[in-house]
Amino acid sequence: MIPNHILVLGSPNSGKVRIAQLISQDQDFDYHDVSEDNSHSGIIVKTSLSTKYYSIDLNILIDEYPESRDDLSEHFTDETKLADLHEWYDEFISEDYQELRDALDGIIFTVNLEQDSPELITKAMEIISDIRNAMAGHDDDDNSDGWLGFVAVVGTPLIQSNQEVSKEILDEIEDVVISNGFEFINFAEEGMNEYREKRGKDRIIELLETHEWSNMELKKNDHYKENKLNKIEEMKVGLLEKEGPSDDDDEIDKIFEKLTIAKHHIHSLPQDQKEKYANDVVEEIIDFI
Repeated sequence: MIPNHILVLGSPNSGKVRIAQLISQDQDFDYHDVSEDNSHSGIIVKTSLSTKYYSIDLNILIDEYPESRDDLSEHFTDETKLADLHEWYDEFISEDYQELRDALDGIIFTVNLEQDSPELITKAMEIISDIRNAMAGHDDDDNSDGWLGFVAVVGTPLIQSNQEVSKEILDEIEDVVISNGFEFINFAEEGMNEYREKRGKDRIIELLETHEWSNMELKKNDHYKENKLNKIEEMKVGLLEKEGPSDDDDEIDKIFEKLTIAKHHIHSLPQDQKEKYANDVVEEIIDFI
């Protein structure tokens, strides 16, 4: 099967390898130690992903700016990080990298929640927007459907850190990311929010599982369709019955509750995220029934 590709891009200590380990479900995959090569750039993690609908082969490409960690020191400031990201962007949009751009299905940009300031992330989002526009095949801000991949921003704490990032800082970072039309995922979170949306690591996996990949092997779903039709028939019978409450009534109530919550939440989203959110809710309800 032809593999799909995603790019995990970030500065040192921003969680790139941890994200690759999460996606691949392999905590011990063979990656070079920065003590040997002074960078995580060039790591390729080959894995697979399987849902009840499809299976894919997936290559996780890790890249890092700057190219080497030899220059890192206490003087690694916001200004130098932005300059290094600009340099990476200039190289990425060059003709030499056209083949890579054509192969990508998604980009995950990582930030260090303890070291990267909201001001730095604000300016970095401008560059990530330029990257998205380059993937779509144009240079303006009208992000058309020229590229059907995803872009997400994942914030991670330092490994084994006891420092807790304040809610005010997290909210500020999330607002900056969302205002640029990207999804923000806090790697340290888990469970669901008040809208029953997955958070943190679970959301990263969900993002990949719900993406429409370029190369997929669809599974035979005759049995799945049969179960779905049977379930729908049971719920229809429950609606027509005149007796007291049943389990089907509870399921219908849950569906209406989910729709009500989603309707309120969708008004708070940027325009370019509303349709995707609506599609995700509909798909979740279809899976539920």
